[in-house]
Amino acid sequence: MGLIFREGTPLRNKVILSSFGFYLLFTFIGMYANFLVNEKVYIKLLVLSCIVSAVIISSGLYFVFRSRHSHQMPPLQTKQRVIFVLFLILFVPLFSIFSIAKGLPACIHYTVAKAAQHKVTFRKTTSSKICGYGIKIKEYSYFANEEVCGLEKSRWRKFKDGDTLVLIGKRSLLGFSYVQHREKIGGK
Repeated sequence: MGLIFREGTPLRNKVILSSFGFYLLFTFIGMYANFLVNEKVYIKLLVLSCIVSAVIISSGLYFVFRSRHSHQMPPLQTKQRVIFVLFLILFVPLFSIFSIAKGLPACIHYTVAKAAQHKVTFRKTTSSKICGYGIKIKEYSYFANEEVCGLEKSRWRKFKDGDTLVLIGKRSLLGFSYVQHREKIGGK
């Protein structure tokens, strides 16, 4: 952080680096928050994340191809260029979804949400490093916005199609964050 606010740092660099810091912060919040975004809000934020991805990728490509002709910075080698372009194309859209469509609304949600319960219906089990012993639910169907994570392994194995789970947490217009779950095995 010292480099960003050091005397003599151009304002443009401060804005770019600060924006990148918030982008990464929102990405990690979006990946690890137990938060389900309202489907209507999520669609709008997905469109915004696509626009942001396009801007970041085009800026990155401009940097890669401009560096060949710039005397201010050493040119990137072909292998470095290929790796950087692949990183941009593969990871920037993914990070943008987590950052803008999930992380940003989660941060706003936590400041305005009220205590509530939410009943969801089981669709299928899932497990990953990010979402250990989770279930995909029918009420939310979009990428990175369809899983309830953190179930106990013994409970996780018992779920069948149509079973319900009561989430206990907070609700706002942006979505629902949960801290606890109670299952109702066997449907309604």
